[in-house]
Amino acid sequence: MDKLTRETAGAIVVCYDTGEAFGERLRKMHQLAQHVAVIINRFSSDEQQQAFTQQLRLEFSAAMADGIRLVELEQNYGIGVALNRGVEALPDDAEWLIFFDDDTTLFDDVAGVVAEEVARALTETGGGASFGQLGLGYAASSGEQSIPGNTIRVEKLAVITSGSILHRSTYRQAGPFREDLFIDSIDIEYSLRLRRMGRKVLKSSAAFMTHPLGRMYQVRLLGHTLQMHEHNALRCYYIVRNRILVGREYFNFSPIFFFFSMVQILLHVLRVMVFERQKLLKLSRMFQGAVHGISGRTGRLTVGAQR
Repeated sequence: MDKLTRETAGAIVVCYDTGEAFGERLRKMHQLAQHVAVIINRFSSDEQQQAFTQQLRLEFSAAMADGIRLVELEQNYGIGVALNRGVEALPDDAEWLIFFDDDTTLFDDVAGVVAEEVARALTETGGGASFGQLGLGYAASSGEQSIPGNTIRVEKLAVITSGSILHRSTYRQAGPFREDLFIDSIDIEYSLRLRRMGRKVLKSSAAFMTHPLGRMYQVRLLGHTLQMHEHNALRCYYIVRNRILVGREYFNFSPIFFFFSMVQILLHVLRVMVFERQKLLKLSRMFQGAVHGISGRTGRLTVGAQR
């Protein structure tokens, strides 16, 4: 594997109902990667999507002739399709693939540091012979920036999509992201797939970017304040269904992951029952997700199936 440089890097960023200040985030991604594929995963509002794409074309008219590609999908096909379309949109000389969410913000002047981090990961995995994936560390806010010179890379079961880096040859060997999961656990499944192939999945100890953790709420338990994630009912369906699907598929490879996933589902159910709103709706969706996960049903949940 050749070393990562701006010229050999390609970034894929998936946009869905993207918020403000995306232009600045995209500009930093383009500083890291010569080629950037911006995948519009069909916004919930046509007017919002039209305004967003018009602003991008106006703001990055020159850059779109110099490496930035804008791809609008016909409908919301899910994260897996969007990621794979992003890889397809990049030229073959984009040897290194770097994936981002649309709300991820790289810290200033990290391009050189990211290249060094990948080089260290390659060295630690025997020159890339067993290198699978590197996940960049992230912080919840810009005030937590930490990019020390002596970072360490820890082997992980899986890394999140945003900030993950892999070589195009590895992507070809492992195959595309699973599109039938629609959303949730797509990154976990891919990391597990790489590990089952004998590749190592590493996570950097340093924060290179901010990555919001979604909607959070606080609870007091036994004198401690705990931060909890909250998801809408439909997202609860996919979380439960896909954890069961992925856990079953990789049970022989990693039974620990399967049992960890089951514990996570049980804890999620308890959180909803005790702390969250819309309890009955969320619990019914989670039950539906469990039934579909056990029966092996994949794909997008259709309107009729939501009743």
